[in-house]
Amino acid sequence: MRRTLKAVVQYDGTDYLGFQVQKKGPTVQGALEQALQQVTQETVRITGAGRTDSGVHARAQVVSFNSGWTRSLEELQRAWNARLPETIAIQSLDVTADEFHARRSAKARTYRYTIDNRPVRAPLSDRYMWTVTAPLDDAVMHGALQTYVGVHDFEAFGRPPKTGESTEREVLSARCWRELDRVSVELSANAFLQGMVRRIVGALVAVGSGQITARDFEGLLRARDKRRVKWKAAPQGLCLWQVDYDDTAADSW
Repeated sequence: MRRTLKAVVQYDGTDYLGFQVQKKGPTVQGALEQALQQVTQETVRITGAGRTDSGVHARAQVVSFNSGWTRSLEELQRAWNARLPETIAIQSLDVTADEFHARRSAKARTYRYTIDNRPVRAPLSDRYMWTVTAPLDDAVMHGALQTYVGVHDFEAFGRPPKTGESTEREVLSARCWRELDRVSVELSANAFLQGMVRRIVGALVAVGSGQITARDFEGLLRARDKRRVKWKAAPQGLCLWQVDYDDTAADSW
C-alpha cells in the first residue's frame, strides 16, 4: 500500500544549485531522491514547498512524496539521513493525507534574510550572512517595508515559475530588526517569485544605508519596472524559515 509522506528538511545550500533538480549540477532535490532510492529501492519524485535558488539555505523546507515503504517511519528517517550528505538532514517524517502536496497545499511561506552589519568583514559569517559594512538604519528599513504588505504586483522583483503566469503575490507580514551587529529581514507571503526576496532585501539595504529614500522604495513597487530594481542581495543570507499549512506550521524546532 502506497502512502503520502511529508518530511521537514533542513539544509545548507552553499554547495547546491538550488532545490529543484537540474542537469548541470548538484541540487538538494537530487540528493534527497538519490538517498531515498537507495533506502526504499523505489524511484521516487519529491515535491518541495519552495524552490530555493543556488546557495540559499532552508531551516524547514517541506517535501512530499508517495512511497510503498512498509516498515516504521523512524527506520526510514534514520536510513535516509545516513545516506544524505552532512549538509542535508531530515528533521521529521510523517504520514499525511493522500491529497497533500508540499507546494500546492502551502498557505504561506516565510523567508528570513540575515545581514552582518559590522564595519569589518568577518570571514566566519560569510557562509550564512551577507556582509554589509555601511551602517544600516533598521527602523527606517522596517517602516519602508510595511508598504509592501498586502496584495501587489511584484513584477519588478522577480519572475513566476512559468512564463506568462501572474506576478501578483500577497505579502502577509514583513519586518526588519537588529540584534547587535546582525540585521534581519523576514517576509511571509502566500508565495514568492523567483529572486523576489533577494531583490527586495537588496533595495531595502539601499534604504537603510541612505542611498534611496523610503518613498523611492515604495515607488519601485508601484512602477513595476525591472530596470529600476538594480539591487539583489547575496544568496547565502537567505533561508526558507517556515512553511504553513492551514492552521499549522511545518517547523524543525
